[in-house]
Amino acid sequence: MKVSIKTFLFFSSMIILLLTGCSGKNGAQGPQGPAGPQGPINNTVPAISSLIAVPAMVQPGGTSTITCTATDPNGSALTFTWSAEVGTITSNGNVAKWTAPNQNSVVATINVLVSNAKGGSTNGAIMVATQPSIPGTGSVQGNITIFGETDSSGINVSLIGTGINTLTDALGSFNLTNVPQGTYTIEGTLSPYQPKTRDNIIVTGNGTYNVYSFSLKLGKLLNDSNASNIQITPDKTRIVFVDANGSLYSQVSDGSAPPVLLDSSYVSNFAITPDSSRVVYVGGGGLSSTTIASSAPVLLDSSYVPNFAITPDSSRVVYVDYNWYLKSTTIASSAPVLLDSKGGEFAITPDSSRVVYVGGGGLSSTTIASSAPVLLDSSYVFNFAITPDSSMVVYVGGGGLSSTTIASSAPVLLDSNVYPSSSFAISPDSSRVVYVGGGGLSSTTIASSAPVLLDSSVGYFAITPDSSRVVYVGGGGLSSTTIASSAHVLLDSNVTPWLSSFAITPDSSRVVYVDYNWYLKSTTIASSAPVLLDSNVYPYPWSSSFAISPDSSRVVYSKMGIYYWRAIDASLKARAIDDNASTPVISSDGKFLIYSRFTPEYPQSLDNGIFRVDFPAGW
Repeated sequence: MKVSIKTFLFFSSMIILLLTGCSGKNGAQGPQGPAGPQGPINNTVPAISSLIAVPAMVQPGGTSTITCTATDPNGSALTFTWSAEVGTITSNGNVAKWTAPNQNSVVATINVLVSNAKGGSTNGAIMVATQPSIPGTGSVQGNITIFGETDSSGINVSLIGTGINTLTDALGSFNLTNVPQGTYTIEGTLSPYQPKTRDNIIVTGNGTYNVYSFSLKLGKLLNDSNASNIQITPDKTRIVFVDANGSLYSQVSDGSAPPVLLDSSYVSNFAITPDSSRVVYVGGGGLSSTTIASSAPVLLDSSYVPNFAITPDSSRVVYVDYNWYLKSTTIASSAPVLLDSKGGEFAITPDSSRVVYVGGGGLSSTTIASSAPVLLDSSYVFNFAITPDSSMVVYVGGGGLSSTTIASSAPVLLDSNVYPSSSFAISPDSSRVVYVGGGGLSSTTIASSAPVLLDSSVGYFAITPDSSRVVYVGGGGLSSTTIASSAHVLLDSNVTPWLSSFAITPDSSRVVYVDYNWYLKSTTIASSAPVLLDSNVYPYPWSSSFAISPDSSRVVYSKMGIYYWRAIDASLKARAIDDNASTPVISSDGKFLIYSRFTPEYPQSLDNGIFRVDFPAGW
């Protein structure tokens, strides 16, 4: 109902008259009606000592907190039943929250019934109101939502610098009234989402300004660049990216300082050193490097360089130039060394001591800082890999799957029934090779031929980081087996080689995968216990990619053009990150992610740029 403020103040002063008891002995008795059934013997009623609303008058759509203080003469537990004639009310025991309707000059009576276990009860009531309309003022209304959520209530909406504020309802609607004429900035805030503002809110006398709808998101804007490639330094302190013009930048990862321009020449690709100190890149002048926090470029080689790699110890760069010369140089100064004049595909040993490559003569290796090539196998080599302990090379050549020591030619044929196009992988502990041969999925010791058939039907596979199991997709579906013997377990039959993908958690405990229904699931790695993470993650017209956080706790995935994250065991609900976003890059500790967002239709949008999302605790 609508009443005058004088009436509201009068009724507020009469609250004490509304605190009346029933079925008890406290207070004066009213007129007596006909005698009824005998009530409980020695029944007493609770006593309300105070009933307070803070604030008593709110903006339309605002909230007031009402607290009832009551006691029971016999110390019985009390229950509180709340109601409101207009607006909505929620309660928790003796405290209730009233959300006002989006109207001015509304007065509502809030009722509370306080009851004890013996049937005694006391009624209390208090009046609350919304502010009256002030002639000559205007209003601001609109809709602010939480991105990806169905309930957008509780967002604090304010006009900065005025003290005028209210809260949104479940649909995100709000109405700010009695706003003096002027131009304002409106802000929406709700932790842990990032605050968002809209400028140039013009209010005229008795007019209503309708704010264009916008959403609160978790991503903090680091800068407004349209980035094509973003990387996080291994120490997590900075990000490095190339903008739409091909310029190379770096920035502190928390956004506390603006980006630093490292090189304005057109940068085609770059890599960060493992010690996080420098960036190596291919720009207009050739192969260069610079310190990561300031522009101090050093031209390492003026040749066109299609491919390069940084040594794990961050000391050197190995690369192939446009003449297919295999070279290396120190990382902070130009000191190129020709390793072989017939270079091609190459890899650096994990201990940074040697380079293994396919040259004109076959598979070779050399020391990394000087030319001392050793021919390991003269047959045509289709692909190769170095063991994590840097001791051996495994490769597929003309004779089949073989291995050899890395610094001398001592080839061992592991399995002749392996095709040139067959895939293989080395276990992280360097003890075994898993591969697809003519008979199916097999494994063998790395230095001698002792093949074991794991499964005769297989599409693709991966080895667990702890080297204990192999996960694969075969004719029966998604399966896993021990690495050295055939003991396969069917994890999910709804997985096919041509429509599905999977990944193993870094702690080797679970598998995350997409089945042929485009359902994203996870399961324990050694037994079938699938959990549905999300449905309809089909790729068209967007990629249905997903990534697991390094701490194995979350999976980040795309669905219909929106990225989400969820606890990997589905114990917590999915949370939306953003739309029109690049594939998020997760930090090495799994605490935050970085992504860029760009909408071609709205290139000047305030929602474009590079963003950071910190994973809130318990989400």
